[in-house]
This record gives sequence, structure tokens and C-alpha cells, in this order.
Amino acid sequence: RYLQDDASLNCDSKEYDRVEITAFLLVALWPCGVTLTYCALLRANRLSILQMKAHTPLSQHLSFLYSGYAAHAFWWEPLEMFRKLVLTGFVLIIPEK
Repeated sequence: RYLQDDASLNCDSKEYDRVEITAFLLVALWPCGVTLTYCALLRANRLSILQMKAHTPLSQHLSFLYSGYAAHAFWWEPLEMFRKLVLTGFVLIIPEK
């Protein structure tokens, strides 16, 4: 077996296994990493967000994450992103058989 786009890469080789594992990890890391980064940034700025005054420059830049929600629910967007990730992304991991 050989990779269709690169006939020099044997699909039964250790190199292919290494590339496949790396690709899988990066595909999983990106959506989870973005969601966790949003959570960490919102948590770090929670006091400024909850006070609804004297926003810091960072909390102003993060407003796209929380401006559509009540102040006490500023964390809802990352939770919603995680829900969408589970419903659309992780379902693909489930084997069809």
C-alpha cells in the first residue's frame, strides 16, 4: 500500500505511522487547544468582565466571547464551543461498525 498523493510513502512503514499519529494529534489539539485557551483567557479576566466597568484592554479584545451573554454567564461561549466540538468532531472518531 502506498499513499495516493505521494507514491514514495509506503503506508505500511514506520514513517507513515509517525505522520499519521502526528496528524491525528494536531487535528485534536487545535479545536481543544483553542477552546481551552479561551477558557483560560476568560478566567484570567473574569473580575474585569463581571464588574462591567473599567475593562482592561485584554477583556475588551475578548468581548467577542462574552458580549452576547449576561455578565454572570461570560464563560458560556467556550462551553458552547466544546458542545459543538463534541457533536460535530468527536462523533467522527466513533467507528461505523
